[in-house]
Amino acid sequence: MVGTAFEPTQIVFDRMRSSRPYIVRFTHLILAGLMGLIVVSCGEQVDEKVQPILAEVGEKQLTLGDVLQEVPPSMLHADSVRAIMQFTDRWMAEQLWIQEAERRNLDEDEAFLEQLERAKTQLLIRYLQEKILSDRVEDRFVKEEDVQIYYQEHKDKFILNEKFLKVWMISAVTRQDAVRAREDLMRGIAREKIYEEYHSNDGTQSYRGELFHPISRLVQDLPEMKIYLKQMGRNELSPVLSFQGKYHFLQIVDIKTTDETPDLQWLLDSLQGMLVRENSAKILNSFIRSLSLQAETNRDIERMPEEKVRSLLQNADT
Repeated sequence: MVGTAFEPTQIVFDRMRSSRPYIVRFTHLILAGLMGLIVVSCGEQVDEKVQPILAEVGEKQLTLGDVLQEVPPSMLHADSVRAIMQFTDRWMAEQLWIQEAERRNLDEDEAFLEQLERAKTQLLIRYLQEKILSDRVEDRFVKEEDVQIYYQEHKDKFILNEKFLKVWMISAVTRQDAVRAREDLMRGIAREKIYEEYHSNDGTQSYRGELFHPISRLVQDLPEMKIYLKQMGRNELSPVLSFQGKYHFLQIVDIKTTDETPDLQWLLDSLQGMLVRENSAKILNSFIRSLSLQAETNRDIERMPEEKVRSLLQNADT
């Protein structure tokens, strides 16, 4: 996967043009862009025997097929030419970083080789663990019923540490619209109808009374409204307040206090993920215990007893 360059692309390209060792050619760039469009629109693969070369840096080549394997389809569908060009730019910059590092013999540096070995070890362990877990998908899977049972058995762990509110809020362009919306709500007109008629959606946080939010995270851009929010009860309305050119009021639809537990639906995904991780840990722990027992049986491993380690440390201190 091509990484992100740490220099402006234009500077990198200027260096390419001025440095003899770096041979950069775009002979097939236009053709590649057109073929990228054809591939994306028709859903066909590029012939592996005829791979247009998008760029070359030294002896390294980047083909259209390389790019199509790396760039997400969504980006190609949005703007295939731009996506291909951006990937090509990043690839070229990355190759220049690599060539410069090799020119300085950093790939032979002792500190680098030590880091490389550590990274290789960790990657190898992770790769094995992923292989083990991929073979035990059914054992890791957690049904929704299991999550419900866990939640009921551990409900005391999920008591809220602050008040949670369901809030419905209108942000109107004029004070007159905000006052009318508030009056309509008091007359019993449906919230959705009022929202569609009066609310001005300018991309800021909106509240439609559907989800619970911790009070600490509500209306963070409306400090005066937060003062009223802390004092209001269920179904109460705030006054209309002016802030940053808009007029706002809100209503508390529902409340959960600090002595209550959240609805399971709030936690379902996170609890399910947590239980899957717990199952994965159990599988890996069982696997390494089995490896340890087998190694001990075969006399492949030895470990100094704890008491001897303690004694060594004590002797070192004296």
